[in-house]
Amino acid sequence: MKRASDQVSGSLNQLVQERKKMHDQRIKLHHGLRSLRFLKNIQSPPKQFAKLFGSESINAPLAFRHVQTVTGAIAKNRPKHHLVMKDPLDKERKSLGERWLNLNDQYLERYSGKPIFWKWVDSVVADSIGVLKWTRHDWKDMPAIKDGEEEEQYVKRVGQWIKGTPTIPLKLRVVDPLTVLFSTYEWESRDVLEVGKRSLKDCLVQLRIAPTQGNISNLRLLEVGEPYPEYEIPYIPSGAIEVSELWTEDKLYIGIAGQWFELENPYEGIIPYEITGGYTTASNDPALEFISALFPFQKLGPWADTMLTAMVGWSMAASNPILATWREPGQGVTGSQEVALNEIQWGKQLDLGLGGRAQFLEVPDVGRGIKDGIELMMNLQDRASLSPAASGFMGTRTAGLAMQGAVENALAMFTSTIDNMQMGWANVAKKHYAFIEKVIGIPVYVSGFELTESQKKVTGLLKWGPNDVNKVLDVLVEIKRDDTGELIQRGTHGKFMHESGLWSEERSMLFSGIDDVEKERKQILKEKAMRNPMVEQYLVGAAIADEPPLAALYQELTAADNPGSPPGTPPEPDSQSSGNQTNRGGEAVGEGFPAPQRGGRPAGMPTAEPRGPNRVNPQNTRR
Repeated sequence: MKRASDQVSGSLNQLVQERKKMHDQRIKLHHGLRSLRFLKNIQSPPKQFAKLFGSESINAPLAFRHVQTVTGAIAKNRPKHHLVMKDPLDKERKSLGERWLNLNDQYLERYSGKPIFWKWVDSVVADSIGVLKWTRHDWKDMPAIKDGEEEEQYVKRVGQWIKGTPTIPLKLRVVDPLTVLFSTYEWESRDVLEVGKRSLKDCLVQLRIAPTQGNISNLRLLEVGEPYPEYEIPYIPSGAIEVSELWTEDKLYIGIAGQWFELENPYEGIIPYEITGGYTTASNDPALEFISALFPFQKLGPWADTMLTAMVGWSMAASNPILATWREPGQGVTGSQEVALNEIQWGKQLDLGLGGRAQFLEVPDVGRGIKDGIELMMNLQDRASLSPAASGFMGTRTAGLAMQGAVENALAMFTSTIDNMQMGWANVAKKHYAFIEKVIGIPVYVSGFELTESQKKVTGLLKWGPNDVNKVLDVLVEIKRDDTGELIQRGTHGKFMHESGLWSEERSMLFSGIDDVEKERKQILKEKAMRNPMVEQYLVGAAIADEPPLAALYQELTAADNPGSPPGTPPEPDSQSSGNQTNRGGEAVGEGFPAPQRGGRPAGMPTAEPRGPNRVNPQNTRR
């Protein structure tokens, strides 16, 4: 690290001001949307109304619920990675790389202690932009080379240590997108500028930058081995100061109090940010290029809160009327007085005197108009965002499939957002691979949960290294939506086309949404075989083979169904029979299986025998 020249510092300060101006409208817009979402928006009815009925601000959690619904619908399905290999036949490595990425996603969340994917989706949906940032850190307690130890032996020993400590020396965190002032070029961002408040002390100590005699406007780099003079750090009431980071492929510039320091990019040309936009428009304006899911709420939301505040104020006034008392003219008293309702004690007499009268003052009937205004605001917001179905307000009598279909149709408006997320998370995977190849330089292990073919959850430990990365051509990511209605339609159409002879079975299965046709076909045949009575009978016998009394009883029963045959002997198939057969009830058995008699067992299948040298007689199981 070195101090940047005055010319470079001046250019960088100018760049920061230009970027702030460029993103000013975007930042203001999203600060307002965050106020709506987190119920910080303060709205009051007109002054005269507030004077009569009160003006305590009431906020409707509609914006919060909207983000919660959309984020939950998208983030509940974890990203599924797909590798494109340089060698299409390298299927084993392809499977390993995809599994490694899945485990790595789990590891990064465990290591950070935060749901990174959920926070990232939330940022994309609510703030229109999601930003991820990588930070390199060293392995703790990594073995040191011993005196006289060969390099090959040391590398092997380190490899064993890394295997026993499955971690990757990278941290990943979600950055507030309002602090990231990215460049806007036609194709891609050539640099990333992050400007935000940070702890002055932590920042200076970490970078080994110290103020000169407590003057923050005159910073200096410490010499190698020079102890840090913490007493020179000036006191700042907030404890934070604006710090800027400008990352390019070649350089990292750090700006503190208008002073800049530069160093070589420590990540071998990798800019450690991934910026993903939400709903995309054709605008090049940073405030409008990507649209938040809360964008329709920015005008309607404050008015809805104002109406709701007025409604609550009117309701409170109507439920706490004023009791006015007076005397009729001619009784010597013409004045009147007001008695608050809480001053009246029920059961006790209110002495009004001769000619006195009392009456509750009526509150102006403005509640109906306010209610109509609230309903109008709510209807407009429903039309501009998710339907009541997608928000969970369709009622308890709505069929589950209809409810699901309504939610899916409502979420279809976020197709652009999901497409951007798929590309963004694919870039995250590519950047992890780039870090392994260029920065870490050795294989790393990760651990986590995996699902077997039978959907059983097991733990996994996988290794991935630079040589593996070199075999990968591209990374694709799929974030599936639970589109039940579409799946039903595609399945029905695929079946129709196959039965009509227009499509092959494989094409129909692929069109219906089946990823691995061969695997699915084997499973179908397996289940078909298990429905055969002969196979079922065998499986029952095998299942109870370890229970001698049950096994013996089962053999006796099957022998009774086949008189003249030893227990467990399958019946002889009909020599004239071939192809599909039927059982006694006329039910099809399946191609290739002879029609069995009750208790039959396919030839060649072992008989379930109880343990021990002698078969147990079920009549003498008790001794």
